[in-house]
Amino acid sequence: MVHSYGHCGILSPLLGALLSLKIGWMDSLTDGNRWKLYALKGFHLGLPSVSRWENVLSFFCNRRNLELELLYIVQTQCYGIAELRDLFTDIVRFLVQTHVVAVETIHIWCIEGTNTKGRHTFVNALKPFLKADLLRNNKLKQAKD
Repeated sequence: MVHSYGHCGILSPLLGALLSLKIGWMDSLTDGNRWKLYALKGFHLGLPSVSRWENVLSFFCNRRNLELELLYIVQTQCYGIAELRDLFTDIVRFLVQTHVVAVETIHIWCIEGTNTKGRHTFVNALKPFLKADLLRNNKLKQAKD
């Protein structure tokens, strides 16, 4: 099955590799019987399975537009798999904590995102995370001054 994620108009040879990674990375969240365990015990139990992709994702998401593409992939996958919808914010937090996606990219995705599948719900779910990040940055700026 061929997917088209041309939301940012990216024409990059790395994009093909990034898109092929989505299969392994997102499938590791829903891998067989383990998915039921993750759904019952929470997303963080599944992080060891997902974290093996951290270095690969970081390698390919080395520019803002590729980070945006990854967010579009996560958005599309989470919207398409009902069990992942509630985990969207946790997945995005994980991507930020592992330095795969920058918080600034998430702000851009929230403001300029073009994929409408679940967008309103996902943007609202990220508001507390983004607000906490803004407060943290303001405190850091005040501490420097």
